[in-house]
Amino acid sequence: MENVNIALITDEHQKKGLHNLIESILRNSSELSRERFSFFIIVDKDEATYKKELDAFFPSIRYTIIGLDQERYRELTGKILNNMVVHHDHSYTRNVMVFISLFLPDLFPKLTKYLYLDVDMIVQADLCDLYEVNLSHHPIASPLILKAKYHRYAKELNIDPNWKNFNSGIYVLDCDFWRSNNLSARCFEIMKKHKVKKLFRFASQPIINILFQNNVQDVSPAWNVRLKNRSRYFMSIGSFIIRNKAFVLHWAGPSKGWDPKNKFYKLWAKFIPLEKH
Repeated sequence: MENVNIALITDEHQKKGLHNLIESILRNSSELSRERFSFFIIVDKDEATYKKELDAFFPSIRYTIIGLDQERYRELTGKILNNMVVHHDHSYTRNVMVFISLFLPDLFPKLTKYLYLDVDMIVQADLCDLYEVNLSHHPIASPLILKAKYHRYAKELNIDPNWKNFNSGIYVLDCDFWRSNNLSARCFEIMKKHKVKKLFRFASQPIINILFQNNVQDVSPAWNVRLKNRSRYFMSIGSFIIRNKAFVLHWAGPSKGWDPKNKFYKLWAKFIPLEKH
């Protein structure tokens, strides 16, 4: 059976999220699925420290890790820095790491397909079920749970201002489609336009949605149930999903699951991994 390639990105501020996410993936998957998992992890720096921790918590997983502080990645990170726009009301846009997900097909050139997840998530279902979604008609799959209002820059970027969008925290991608259509170059084209004309808010999410407008395979919204710190339930765009119905819980706002003050901290904390001796 084919490997299930899982791509993750973290830095020192979200390292706890990485560990709990992996623990939740393993704990909620079958033994056969766990044997298929291969993790591809991008970190900001100090690759050796991340490896030591991963080996302590998860000695049996297969993983490849890349530290972006290596000389061979300076050109890419420098190009991102030169073209990214910082939104002062969204401090995370100052971080190169939030744009790196756009370039995973370049960083892992041998992959033909992967499932990407933000590390501020907890998985409550077997990821093989999502990974095996049919991509024969569309090159990317994710819950179409957002209705973007892109009227301000629809004409500039030649896009439909009202098409359904996906939250870029989770998706399955056909890497061959990405490379054959040179979408990494297209990302930089959009970033350069945005830098000059300030076309949208946020970071990578509008960019990847622009690339795949009206070309996304929709999947169940249960695969990305975004937590609202002020809500009794978990809300996924207009519908309330009771906790145990969510396949993936996503702390998509500024308050993350690893913050003890977060209303849903206990849901995150039950997946704190223990070192394996």
